[in-house]
Amino acid sequence: MSSAKSRTIVVLGLRGVGKTSLILQFIKGEPTRDYHPSKDKCKCHSTPEKYHLSIDNFKYYLNICWTKTFSMDQTKYKLCVVDTTSQAEFSFIPPSYVSGVDGYIIVYSVDSPRSFHIASVLYKMLKDKRGKGCMPVVLVGNKKDIPPVR
Repeated sequence: MSSAKSRTIVVLGLRGVGKTSLILQFIKGEPTRDYHPSKDKCKCHSTPEKYHLSIDNFKYYLNICWTKTFSMDQTKYKLCVVDTTSQAEFSFIPPSYVSGVDGYIIVYSVDSPRSFHIASVLYKMLKDKRGKGCMPVVLVGNKKDIPPVR
């Protein structure tokens, strides 16, 4: 049997939109009810494969790579899902989010117009960085299951 083909997906979005919860649900195969954003991501029941700290223009980005191996159409894949730390501002996309990346998931919260605006800005910035070539991107509206705050 041949070795697994590696693929990398970067998950982007405003802080608090549920990026890590979505990733953990995919990795574990079930909803994550015990995840709290205020806790360290490493204390979840799954363990990320690697951490990568990149420094671009004096800003620090901690990328956490969660991995899952699976088969599709008789081909084995090792998927690295990069869980990005959110920044208060999105003035640029660091090179580590562009080079060697096979696709993107941009997440927004359905109860936050600001997070949708940031998702739009992120998409435009990715297009600028990646150029006119093929760039697989999925836009995910999250938190539909959470009742609105009154």
